[in-house]
Amino acid sequence: MRQAYLPLSFIVIIWGLKWMGYPVGFMALLGAISLMGVVVNNGIVLLDYIKLLVEEYEDMQKAIVEAFVFINIYSLYKPNRIKN
Repeated sequence: MRQAYLPLSFIVIIWGLKWMGYPVGFMALLGAISLMGVVVNNGIVLLDYIKLLVEEYEDMQKAIVEAFVFINIYSLYKPNRIKN
C-alpha cells in the first residue's frame, strides 16, 4: 500500500486542480512535487519513530498507536513552533 501514495496523490492533485478550475501548469506541478516530497519525508519520520518505539515497548501495536498519537499531537503545535 505504501507504494500507492505517490501515484494516488498525483492523481488527486490533478483532479483537484481541474475541479477548482486552475490550469495544470509548471508552478502547479512544482507544488505537487514539493507536496509529495513532504508526504514521503513524513512517512520516513513516522516509520523511524515506530521502529524506535518497537525496540522500547516490544509490542508492535502499542508502538504504532503511540507513534501516531505523538505525531498527530506534535503536528498540531508545529506552526506555533515555526512562528516563534
